[in-house]
Amino acid sequence: MVVVVNQNSAGKILFLFILIVFSLIVFYSVSFAENIIIIKSQNLPQYNMALEGFKKEMKNKGYTEGGNLKVTYADLSTIPGNLGSFDLICAIGTEAVKAASAKISNKPIVFSMVLNPVKNKILKSNMTGVALDVPVKRSLEIIKEIVPNAKTVGLIYDSNYSQSVADEANNVAGNYSLSIVATSVVSSPDVAKAIKDMIGKINVFWLILDPTVATKDTIPFIMNQCQQGSVAVFGFASFLVKVGAIASPVLDYEDIGRQSGALAGEILAQGGAGELPPVAYPRNLNLAINTRMAGSLGIKISSDVIKRAVETYN
Repeated sequence: MVVVVNQNSAGKILFLFILIVFSLIVFYSVSFAENIIIIKSQNLPQYNMALEGFKKEMKNKGYTEGGNLKVTYADLSTIPGNLGSFDLICAIGTEAVKAASAKISNKPIVFSMVLNPVKNKILKSNMTGVALDVPVKRSLEIIKEIVPNAKTVGLIYDSNYSQSVADEANNVAGNYSLSIVATSVVSSPDVAKAIKDMIGKINVFWLILDPTVATKDTIPFIMNQCQQGSVAVFGFASFLVKVGAIASPVLDYEDIGRQSGALAGEILAQGGAGELPPVAYPRNLNLAINTRMAGSLGIKISSDVIKRAVETYN
């Protein structure tokens, strides 16, 4: 028996076949896409750089946003209540980690830009990420190297985030012939009074990446007060050196984001099964200096330090 199919029928069959295949592709893409949420604590430059690094590394790992990766973006005020519906939570900044942790305990949280997560007891069994830890000893060593005559170092911190930094600084400062003048604050408005009270008592102010102390509103005030009081500022990022800090270790925030992206990709590839990868630490640590500011404070930075710097502002 011979079945004859006219051209119109053949065309309809071909169209129907293509439609079915396309529908299956769309269904597969939607049904099997990894579903993640990225929560950012604040809209700070270093957080944005970490986010870009995270996205780039996820793409390198084969996860395409809008394709096999569905991404929801949130800040502290827009975190959804159904975090359990996501395959993975990416948290950028300490406050984001704490907020996510309070809502979910059975889905992996990958963090970046979090200071001392182990010492500050932020780390939980469903978390991993990249700790934003520059060793306290290394920071004090650099301060003494750049400002050899320094005797007193000011430190403002929130004990909820940076108590371990203050404790270690007090314990090891004597090794570098330094003493720490530390003030604990509980809110950003407290920072103004704290820095005013310190001026005249310190040679160097050590500005750490504490989410209560280092905000877009407090940083300019701190820099202004220190400049008026002829106090050298040792910062935590090169953008601070650009606006008047004398020096800072330089962390590659985008690379930290890439590191957290690699951890997230590893977890997703395993389907969330098994133990999470261990906490990682920044793999790049450099130095930025401001020779103009040093000169205005009567500080001569050694040629060896200048040669080591990856960023120099004159």
